[in-house]
Amino acid sequence: MQKVVLISMATLIVVGSAFAEGFPNDGYMLENKTYDNAAIYGNMGIYSGSVDAIAQYVDSEFTCARGEYLPHGSEECATCPENSYCPGGEYVYSDESDGGITACDSGLFAPAGMWESAQCGHVLHVGENVVYLRASPRTTQSLGFQFDDGVFYANMTTMSVPMNVGTELQLKVGNSETSWSIYDDTVTAAD
Repeated sequence: MQKVVLISMATLIVVGSAFAEGFPNDGYMLENKTYDNAAIYGNMGIYSGSVDAIAQYVDSEFTCARGEYLPHGSEECATCPENSYCPGGEYVYSDESDGGITACDSGLFAPAGMWESAQCGHVLHVGENVVYLRASPRTTQSLGFQFDDGVFYANMTTMSVPMNVGTELQLKVGNSETSWSIYDDTVTAAD
């Protein structure tokens, strides 16, 4: 007897006949038959007889949240790296390419964990801290900065929030009636 551990959400291709506990057809897997998502029948099968069981990642989909992608050769989503964006969604396992990641255009920057192309922009340096500016406004009130390649925006809120997750410091602008905190998309704030 030989023990074979199936990998979840795999397609199992059987060459020759075999007995596998928990599989259909009273435990017998049919010769030259492909079983999609074979792991739904059990993560471990006990096989006897002449069999060549090949686990393949065919149509193996994984769901990544926004700000995550599926690295090649992995079954786990990872945080979107700097200077790229990852909208999240369903991605198919691949040994060769990453799923769900797009690099920002040349010369634009984004912090890790971003999920839309508008989050690719410029960096505003405030002392040793930064605020990542967006390619389009996200908040009703936004602070725009003119660059050679266009206007880029910082989020604004009347709540007191830090300007970036990397600092406790706040950057405020205002007039005699209202004060706004300037922040980037790494910070969650009600607008």
